[in-house]
Amino acid sequence: MEAALALGALALIVRIPNLDSPPERAEERTLWGIAADGLRQLVLVPQLRGVTAAAAIGMTGLGLLTVAFPLFAVEHLGVERSASGYMWAAFAVGSTLGALSLVRIQRRFPAEWIVVGGYATFGLLMLSWPLADSLPVFLVLVSLASLVDGPALASQFAVRQQYVPPSLYGQVFTSAVGVKVGSFALGAALAGAVVTGLGSAEALVMAATLQIVAAVVGVTLMRLPGRPAEDAAARRSAARRA
Repeated sequence: MEAALALGALALIVRIPNLDSPPERAEERTLWGIAADGLRQLVLVPQLRGVTAAAAIGMTGLGLLTVAFPLFAVEHLGVERSASGYMWAAFAVGSTLGALSLVRIQRRFPAEWIVVGGYATFGLLMLSWPLADSLPVFLVLVSLASLVDGPALASQFAVRQQYVPPSLYGQVFTSAVGVKVGSFALGAALAGAVVTGLGSAEALVMAATLQIVAAVVGVTLMRLPGRPAEDAAARRSAARRA
């Protein structure tokens, strides 16, 4: 099924007009050079640095859910492990609704503060998950918590658009996504040891705590000195007027 969906996505991608047209300015660069440029921008610009670190820590926490969800379903909710599919679906639905319905919040506050505020709020709401005693209650709590995850995720893209020169969009976006995917994989790799060593409910608490830690680390790194982003103020002002 996953392979079929990937092929379907590929069919849509190849329909993009002028996808195979040559770039306006050809430039010989190595893959390592491209990655280095993206990472350099993520490290030197305070807003990008804070948001990227927060996202990495938060995704590590979400990686724990890959094992915590199915075992929590069996041990505390009295349902089959397959109910974890409903849990992830509730998470996705809540996140999507939050991103679409809370657009005004994203326009009213700086994007980087929406990211760290979203992680902090998300973590606090996640602390209610272990208190659920039935699957329906758990799904409602997951959906409510993930409502704030949607705006935080959308604001991560906004931060990169505001603080990254257009010429570096590809490098920064690719590097940031790579960090997030790797962090989720790290959390998933640790999930088995955490769940079997502490328990599934305790793993949920740890995942929630990591979201709060992500917010604290993000704020701290944004306050450290760094290199001003090129034309960041102008792009930010234009974004707010839009």
